[in-house]
Amino acid sequence: MLAGAEFFVTPSLKVSTIEMVKRYSKVICPGALTPTEVLTAWEAGADIVKVFRAAIWVGPSTSRPARPVSAHRDDSDGRRES
Repeated sequence: MLAGAEFFVTPSLKVSTIEMVKRYSKVICPGALTPTEVLTAWEAGADIVKVFRAAIWVGPSTSRPARPVSAHRDDSDGRRES
């Protein structure tokens, strides 16, 4: 940060890193593997969260890709807005 970086991309989630980056008002995009890590990163202040598919770690025969989740939902039926 002191060298002039404007954003940070990390391969894993570490809340202390998010806190430090936000202290300097920079953008951070941590990586996450589980829904818990995604939520933890978001609640810690991450601007963007890179979600790694489980198939990368456990193999394609034992996992299915998660469906994308949109932060914008239509309250009437739960489907994403177009």
